[in-house]
Amino acid sequence: MVAYTTGTYTTGAVKAALLALLRGERSRSVTVRLPLGGVATIPVRSVTVNNRFARSSVVKISCEKKDVTHNLEITVTASLRKDRKIVIRAGRGIGVVKKKGLCVPPGSPAINPTPRRMIEETVRELTDSGVELVISAPGGEQIARRTWNPKVGIEGGISIIGTTGVMKPSSASAFKASILAQLDVLRAEGVREIIITPGNIGEQAVVGLLPERALKERVIQAGDYLGFALKEASKRVERIVVAGHPAKLAKPVEGYFQTHHTRSPHAKNIVLKFLKPRISPTTFARLEKLPTVEGIVQVLKKESALGHLCELAELIEQSIKHHLATESAVPVLLFDMEKSLIGLSRSAGVWMEEGST
Repeated sequence: MVAYTTGTYTTGAVKAALLALLRGERSRSVTVRLPLGGVATIPVRSVTVNNRFARSSVVKISCEKKDVTHNLEITVTASLRKDRKIVIRAGRGIGVVKKKGLCVPPGSPAINPTPRRMIEETVRELTDSGVELVISAPGGEQIARRTWNPKVGIEGGISIIGTTGVMKPSSASAFKASILAQLDVLRAEGVREIIITPGNIGEQAVVGLLPERALKERVIQAGDYLGFALKEASKRVERIVVAGHPAKLAKPVEGYFQTHHTRSPHAKNIVLKFLKPRISPTTFARLEKLPTVEGIVQVLKKESALGHLCELAELIEQSIKHHLATESAVPVLLFDMEKSLIGLSRSAGVWMEEGST
């Protein structure tokens, strides 16, 4: 069974509510478009409608029962506005961003950019009118306490997330098996170079940067199992390139190659420790108040100080080489959430030049 993200389920609830509001339809299921193509069919638990609003609910089914949002009910209440705006509000159980540094501005519902875009595109497929959407998740306040949300400045509930709309299994056995299967296929095909990345952001960024060199089928998503993927890849290919966001890739600097938040510290602390001797006390104090690595990255970008992240990439490469007990280069490329290149090790610069010749 294919499993979908909270963003996809929320979009399904939005569509069901609007179909009820605009057409009086009480859908038992709806079909929504996925960000990278294809569609998802989302079962609808309930629909109610009157002359002022419509409300629908769906239940998120995860591919991992340990996922804190497995069996979570998501509800959407939709009503029309006199203007043409699409207004999205956080109801009970949906977090609100309270700090700077996230990909969503303070004061906004904790709905990441891709799900927000999915929701807005779905609204516009059905109507040009203004719409107000209130998204809720009963029990979301309690669930959020078991996530990073309170630590990064999201209060009151869960986040609506997802970059592809589709979930991948994250249990150790399932995920490791999928990594091994991909590596074995590539070895059988005679592939000599692969790119390892923590997830979708890194994959999309490196493929977008070097489409002819970073072929999508040669990119392995390691998830939280970076160390496992590196060691298994080193047995099968001649060269490994590592690409991704420093929120995951900074963790090997202090020896953490299993990067799940329950098995490793917050990368923000590792990045701050690295930056402290390299920046002014005033700048450090400013960065220290930010909740995420992405926030730190954006400040460095504005201050034209991304050179520090090249140093960080170099340090990450040295940590990986030590982990693999090799002297061979392991190029490291760092990207931000906007998929912009923000740092690279020296060998990564050479690797990129090779691809342009």
